[in-house]
Amino acid sequence: MKKGLSVVAAALMLLGLCGCNDKKQNNRQIYFQDFPQYSEYVSSKSTAIKLYGYAMCADVDFVTADKDNFNSNDKFSSVKTVWSDVCETISNANASLSVSVENSPVSAFNRAPAGAEIKLDKISYGVLSLAKSLYDLTDGYYNPAVYHCADLYGFTPSSSHDPEMDGLPDEDAVAAFKELAASFGELGLYEREGAYYAKKPEAKAFVGGIEYAMKLDLGGIGKGWCADEIAGLMSDGDIDYGYFSFGSSSMAIAKFLTSAGGDGEYTVGAKDPRGRGAAFSLKLADTRLSTSADNEQFFELDGVRYCHIIDPTTGSPVQTGIASATVIGGSAAEDDALTTALMAMGKDRAVEFIREHLADRKVCLIVSEGGEWKLVTNCADDIVQANQNYTIESIL
Repeated sequence: MKKGLSVVAAALMLLGLCGCNDKKQNNRQIYFQDFPQYSEYVSSKSTAIKLYGYAMCADVDFVTADKDNFNSNDKFSSVKTVWSDVCETISNANASLSVSVENSPVSAFNRAPAGAEIKLDKISYGVLSLAKSLYDLTDGYYNPAVYHCADLYGFTPSSSHDPEMDGLPDEDAVAAFKELAASFGELGLYEREGAYYAKKPEAKAFVGGIEYAMKLDLGGIGKGWCADEIAGLMSDGDIDYGYFSFGSSSMAIAKFLTSAGGDGEYTVGAKDPRGRGAAFSLKLADTRLSTSADNEQFFELDGVRYCHIIDPTTGSPVQTGIASATVIGGSAAEDDALTTALMAMGKDRAVEFIREHLADRKVCLIVSEGGEWKLVTNCADDIVQANQNYTIESIL
């Protein structure tokens, strides 16, 4: 449900965005481009293998290059195997984590009454365990249990709320669902006889005379989990050059193959959340990253922007002044949760959190403060180019 990162280097655009994919398949829930035949690749005179998919309501892009331009059929076949594993990994994650897949463990959790025990699979158990640890680390600013709040504002697949017609949701309903989400820390996770389980909190919300139990959305952190898994597949398959992007918000980046056949870096940029081109760019290689922003899903009423990222402390879309957060390094799944949390924290608390917990990662926040736009970052020296609308504020 998140999107914000774009690749802006001419080289990467040449390798990754040269019209090799048919993106007319977006109306399908899940789709992966067929791997080309070796003869087709040779005749296309391409300089990289570029593949496309669509799953979990987001685009999938996978690009890899080779110093010998895959003149070895064995190397070409190796990439084919990796792409097959990539597709299987994403398909399994979709089947496990998607709220739109009826038989997924997450959907089963969402249908279950308060206090119920739900059987999970290995993926949902692992992702939910990570989500709970990040909930604790961020003091609840990352909370995947705000599903009902997002639904009130029209940001879930099943929502019937139309902001243009219905306006803002009822404040009492928002408050009730906020309190329900706050019980996420009471979620139980455990293994028994080789199987995985979640124990749903006993908390309930009563809205309009109807009883509600907790619901989850693990789609964002799930995309980051896929990026982490696929980074491992690339490494195991000896893929040294290329990148994987899921929804243009969770990425695993290897090295960039230079025109001279050497190791290089990609120039990766974040979009300006107000549509003024690129916000900033950095040179990166062999890393993972994630971004969250308020410009992917939003609506405006009376000049106020309401985006899909919910502040767990209010139950409403974030209004903290942070329009975008990017975290680079470590795990893409962790980064996804962290960017969401940082946007909900607001600048002062976010800066404190970055200094205390994220010294080993590069963090960039786009902040509107007192009518001024700022790029607040702990890696100012690594910024290649910043939007002229921003003042750079280093927090080292």
